[in-house]
Amino acid sequence: MVVLMNAFTGHMKATMMLIPEPERIDSVKDVSRSPDLRPFVWKGGAYEDLLKNAHGVEVYRVVWAMTVARDGLRDMGQLYDEENLCQVLEGKAVLMSDHTSQQYHMSRTCRLRLAPGSYYFGEESSYPTKLAMAMRKGVHPGLLRLIDQRVNWLGESGIIQAWIEAELGDWQSCLSGSHEETYSALSLFEVQSVFLMFLLTAALSLLVFCAEMLIGGSSVKIERRHRMRRTKIFVTRPPASEAQSTFRTLKAWGRKTEVIVWSQASGLHEHSRGEKHEPSRLFKRNADN
Repeated sequence: MVVLMNAFTGHMKATMMLIPEPERIDSVKDVSRSPDLRPFVWKGGAYEDLLKNAHGVEVYRVVWAMTVARDGLRDMGQLYDEENLCQVLEGKAVLMSDHTSQQYHMSRTCRLRLAPGSYYFGEESSYPTKLAMAMRKGVHPGLLRLIDQRVNWLGESGIIQAWIEAELGDWQSCLSGSHEETYSALSLFEVQSVFLMFLLTAALSLLVFCAEMLIGGSSVKIERRHRMRRTKIFVTRPPASEAQSTFRTLKAWGRKTEVIVWSQASGLHEHSRGEKHEPSRLFKRNADN
């Protein structure tokens, strides 16, 4: 069990290290280099106007063509649908919107695990305006300066950022690697080789056990047959003229003994089959011969 656990943990670490990450999209230029990617753009917003009217910038023109061809324009109510977010997690799409609204929607859906993957924000900002307001063209310049002053005070004091963090909640816990106890369950496909290795080892052990049983059983049978084989003793019977000679002792050992007595005079032999002989005196031979 300890060996299996070590193999499992080792395979888990190796699998997590060897699975390649998809290519990151950190800028609009990266989006233009990915023809299979689907850009989602806020319909009627500043990003649509930026891409549509940037005729002199080749990168923006390519991204706008990709957005139109793949039906990537979405209203604000549909831009962050779960279907769109699933495509983003799977690496099939990218969202082009302001950073604040992206953080808000990511914090609401990051724990739902809509699809295998994780969110990340591009390193290059395509639209640097973080906070903006729309006003009429006829607004008095003095009122406009007053509003700008108050907004700057709110931003410098950190109140706007506090409002944003209050709306986002604990979105930092969604970041990958934010703490060591954040793990995701491995799928059966990622750990199947551990179980295959265990089954192969068990099958090999079973084959070796069966081979030992067969070889050991056959060896015992051969030895038993060798022990049960009848022993043949060939003894030459002396002529009748030497019947009164002195003989020495012969001892026959074995469970079943077949004694064949050969007569030198007549060339005939007599059998004594199937008789069980204990160690005893059977025949005598002339000591002078």
